[in-house]
Amino acid sequence: MPAFSLVRFTAKGLSRRPIRTTLTIIGLAALILTYVSVQSLVSTLEMNVSGSVSSLGGEIDVWSKGTSFPLFSRVPMSYANTVQSIPGVNLAAPVALAQMTVDNNQAVIAGVVPSELPRMLTYTMVAGTMISSNQSGILAIGKALAATVGKTSGQTLLLDGYNYSIAGVYQTNAWIDYSLIIPHSVAQQLIGWVNQTSMIVVTTQDPRNVDTIIGQIRTLLPTTDAFRTSEAPSKISPIFASLEAIATDITIIVSLSAVLGIMNSNLNNLRERMRTFAIFKATGASSSQIIRLVLYESLLIGILATLLGLGISYVVLNLVSVPVAETINVAIILVPSTFIYATILAISVSLAAAIYPALRIARVRPQEVFRFG
Repeated sequence: MPAFSLVRFTAKGLSRRPIRTTLTIIGLAALILTYVSVQSLVSTLEMNVSGSVSSLGGEIDVWSKGTSFPLFSRVPMSYANTVQSIPGVNLAAPVALAQMTVDNNQAVIAGVVPSELPRMLTYTMVAGTMISSNQSGILAIGKALAATVGKTSGQTLLLDGYNYSIAGVYQTNAWIDYSLIIPHSVAQQLIGWVNQTSMIVVTTQDPRNVDTIIGQIRTLLPTTDAFRTSEAPSKISPIFASLEAIATDITIIVSLSAVLGIMNSNLNNLRERMRTFAIFKATGASSSQIIRLVLYESLLIGILATLLGLGISYVVLNLVSVPVAETINVAIILVPSTFIYATILAISVSLAAAIYPALRIARVRPQEVFRFG
């Protein structure tokens, strides 16, 4: 039987069982949606949050205790004064971090006290000037983010629905090049915080006293966690490793369920068509052709389910955001490789589910035509 005839026979066979075929396609599409959703969620948290873990300058970071990311942290502003009073502390600067909409993109905004910024961060101005006052409606934008949104100094952009004037474009060669810098008081208003901030960035007069100062901060502020800035990335690595392991486990469980479901559907379909396959054998069809027919059928289901699943995933994930804190929603980031892997997974599952039914039906004997006649 020519390949075209096999494909045509496969399509006709599926069309004769619309309900079962539809349910099988929906089940496999659900696998794709689950995989893309879980992987996209992990990628979104890693891409958006891991960057904000990096300190905005300084030698010591102070976050609320039990919080893994400064983006989710909240500490009283008065803690900055407490830390500043510790002997050997040169600067204790509050920093407010939040995920917000910048034009049609998502970015982390950093609210800082403008007068303290030169002592916190090493930067160069690519265009315009850095913010220098607590004036509302102005901001500085990182070079990488400016390129993404296509803006430069002197222009305006929408920050969380409000028009802001870009005072300048800065470059640090760090994560903050993908962010905005605004006055700390303005950030508090946007986030809805009163006398609170995300973290405190600390510099010392003598780097050799960092460990001693960290111990004093932990004693004076037991509800916070103080540590060296260089330790920040290591705090989130185990968390993301756990998230990725959970995502893998979910994918394996859902994939096995999909394989068993599709295999059961295939076996039921093939039992109903046993007489047809027996006739094929009686008229000269080889076992390899029978196997190819079953694989084609499962592959066609896989392709249809993949198109449906990817389409639903794209639409749904573009409409939702993840509430990661009381006032912070993170938009799901869709990574192209996730969709590619989802396609490979769906096709692999559909083919794997067809192997046993294909081998079983290939053993049908021509005389079965009388048994099922």
